[in-house]
Amino acid sequence: MIPSRIESIPVIFSDAMQMRCPVIAMPVGDLPPLLAEHRCGVLAPTVTAAGFAQALRQALATAPADFAAGLNTAASAFDVAATARDLAALLERNM
Repeated sequence: MIPSRIESIPVIFSDAMQMRCPVIAMPVGDLPPLLAEHRCGVLAPTVTAAGFAQALRQALATAPADFAAGLNTAASAFDVAATARDLAALLERNM
């Protein structure tokens, strides 16, 4: 659950993706496009307690398997080891 009212991409999002754990998030920062692209959780309709409660109800009514494909693509996009390898290769080329 990511109840943030102001956020870009919280670290807990990438941690959840690595653990293949769907998220319930407020519609702030980069979270709306990430959840739309990967379908890896439920986005609250508004940045309110009522909106968050609605998203929680929706998540509880959704089968976990419905998030599996999106969690896999998001986990790949936020793979720390792959990102570190890419950064190392980039730095090596620019030395």
